Amino acid sequence: MMPSQASLQAPGDPDDAERMVRAIRSLRPEAPVLARASDTDHARRLGLAGASFVIPDAIEAGLQLAGRALEEFGYAGETARDRITSEREQEYRQVGSDTP
Repeated sequence: MMPSQASLQAPGDPDDAERMVRAIRSLRPEAPVLARASDTDHARRLGLAGASFVIPDAIEAGLQLAGRALEEFGYAGETARDRITSEREQEYRQVGSDTP
């Protein structure tokens, strides 16, 4: 059996993104809808609109910056990655999405 086609949404305007997710969800309720959010509030709204998986830009940018800072301050790469992974999981739980 062929899987449902997925939709990836990453428009710059948050309202446009929500409208697109709702429209896709109404046309293809079974299809995965992947979306990019500007922040955690927008991520929650996209989830409520029907997105299957949401990546919040603000969370990912902050985590990448924090990971690099930890390494610059002398943390071992593996330790820094473990800490960032833990924070990522916590952040994604708060917005109601699985971690990437």
